Amino acid sequence: MVHCCPVLWLVIWVWVVAYEFHLLEQTTAVVEPEIHLILAANRMELREQSY
Repeated sequence: MVHCCPVLWLVIWVWVVAYEFHLLEQTTAVVEPEIHLILAANRMELREQSY
């Protein structure tokens, strides 16, 4: 017998997480280019360290 409550909670949790990610995308739309620049700089540093 399958319990419906855990599945229901899982669906609600996934929906809430997706909604929060959507809000994060809206709020970080302005900061996103800076984040990409920081990530690119970190990757360059990692490449320099690996050689």
